[in-house]
Amino acid sequence: MPGSAIATPPWHLLHHIMFNKFLADGRLVFISTLLLALSTISAAVVLPTVLEAATRKQCLNNDWPAEKHAAHVDFCKTYGYATTNKYGPGF
Repeated sequence: MPGSAIATPPWHLLHHIMFNKFLADGRLVFISTLLLALSTISAAVVLPTVLEAATRKQCLNNDWPAEKHAAHVDFCKTYGYATTNKYGPGF
């Protein structure tokens, strides 16, 4: 700002200073890397579990469109998921 009494560095210099200070602190880099690794491992474990449960529930409830019934039943039988005689999500 012209005429400002406070001297501020340009934003790209401020970012450069802050980024270098962050990388210079080994503890923060270690903690950040550890958190990234743990969250990646958690996602790799949780996502297949959630998908497995959703597939099991869909096969058990026959929760799919009528025109795709045969394909879905075949999928469930092929991969060992139990199916019932119920049809559709409302039954």
